[in-house]
Amino acid sequence: MWLLKYKKLAFNKIDKRLIDYLKYEGTKSQSHIINLSHSQLAKEIGTTREVVSKILKQFKLSGIVNLRFKQIELL
Repeated sequence: MWLLKYKKLAFNKIDKRLIDYLKYEGTKSQSHIINLSHSQLAKEIGTTREVVSKILKQFKLSGIVNLRFKQIELL
């Protein structure tokens, strides 16, 4: 049980970094569409592409983003 909680804490930090970075990029470019690959995002927030892909999939299922090739739309 404690391992599950630990994993959630670890991912929550990356979730927060990712959503904050997406909001920052959207504000900077004055657009709700961010043109970056999962690998580029991972490099920017200090994690792996696989982790970014997993979190973005969760965001998509939650209705936070739409995903296209090298493009993320903030909803």
